[in-house]
Amino acid sequence: MSVIDVSDLRRVFRTRSGLCRTEKVVDAVRGISFQVERGELFGLLGPNGAGKTTTIKMLITLLLPTSGRIEVLGHDVEARPREVRRRVGSVSPTRPCRYGCARSRSCPTWSSASCWSSPASTSRCPTCPAGWPRSRGGCR
Repeated sequence: MSVIDVSDLRRVFRTRSGLCRTEKVVDAVRGISFQVERGELFGLLGPNGAGKTTTIKMLITLLLPTSGRIEVLGHDVEARPREVRRRVGSVSPTRPCRYGCARSRSCPTWSSASCWSSPASTSRCPTCPAGWPRSRGGCR
């Protein structure tokens, strides 16, 4: 059994823009298929606009596919989304970066777990990389 099984996945967005509100159809994901077996390392690579984020959102049931089939750990994401969500964990940004930098750049979010638990008595956090100052949103 594959951990992830994607067959002919497609996602279409319809947008309206302009003064006449003309409808535009955007193919975000165009018929991709792949399998990930247990123990394999997997990554989605591609240029901006290739559909990587849309594919991940469909895998974790945040978006439904327009057509195609996705199974995660043997559960169909459309027929049994709760079962998929129970077995899959995801981390997504819900607020701006605490360090005041753009998330797309090298943001030290990996250090936030060590900074949340213990407020430092000094003005800088010893566990943050390069001693990020508290005034920039370091330790709390």
